[in-house]
Amino acid sequence: MPEITMTPWGAPDTQTVIAEGIIAVTTPSHGGIWLSPERLAEMPEHLRKCSFTKDNWFEEDCSWCAVALVWPDLFPRQQEDAMIIYQHLYANRVPHNQERERRD
Repeated sequence: MPEITMTPWGAPDTQTVIAEGIIAVTTPSHGGIWLSPERLAEMPEHLRKCSFTKDNWFEEDCSWCAVALVWPDLFPRQQEDAMIIYQHLYANRVPHNQERERRD
């Protein structure tokens, strides 16, 4: 497992391995979840678009919901909150709706 030396919010204070390729980090100002390239590739495209940095970082206030929805067994108590946040902030984004329409 890689050691994370820098995050979008600065150097990490803590790093917690949630599962292989999924690491939660905190900094003095904020935090989030980092996904390995392999884990990121496992995510459906519409959930990858929730990334805070448009790559493998999902911040702790909102975009973490995408990670929780992909791996519910790792976040069992957060499923209701994750779905509410996703529906409220991300579900109605144009790219996701267009993707859904193409499948119909």
